[in-house]
Amino acid sequence: MAKYSCIALLFPKRKGASPEMGGTFARLNLPHVIPERSNRFHIVDRPLRHVRGIGEFKFLQQGNPGTGSSGVGGIETVVLKGEPNESGVYTIMLRVPAHTQIAAHSHRDDRVATVVSGTWHIGYGDKFDESKLKALTPGSFYTEPPGRNHFAETGDEPVVVKITGSGPSSTEYVDPAQDPRTRKSN
Repeated sequence: MAKYSCIALLFPKRKGASPEMGGTFARLNLPHVIPERSNRFHIVDRPLRHVRGIGEFKFLQQGNPGTGSSGVGGIETVVLKGEPNESGVYTIMLRVPAHTQIAAHSHRDDRVATVVSGTWHIGYGDKFDESKLKALTPGSFYTEPPGRNHFAETGDEPVVVKITGSGPSSTEYVDPAQDPRTRKSN
């Protein structure tokens, strides 16, 4: 057994793919001490740099959550790497309040996401459909393929999700009337 600072997981093509869900789901468990050899992951030994704990990130507290987010008020966003508005790889982290529902929408970029904390309920389709939601717990992984409509909600606890994509990103709602960025406050 050895300790490594970085582990790159390699998944067989389409492993865990679910045609009705339209994406790939996998449960990731990242132990600090792992066997020297394994056919399930590749070990990359690198020094730890730019490492922060979840409590060290400064989430935006006001305004639109930003490009690559759903635009729903109350969602806090922090950009960890890159810039979602520009070409290139970016990573954002979202903190979504309890009892938040996000209508069906898509993004133009290919995105992968990991649930950091809480239980995230996500589904794929052209309208919000509770029967299509899949509950993802911390460590769960899912995809948001380009142009693939999806929707989500949180339950009784807030959720933190980390999303990596290749910018520039966008958010387009299936029903423009459900786009929170264009709805007027009363």
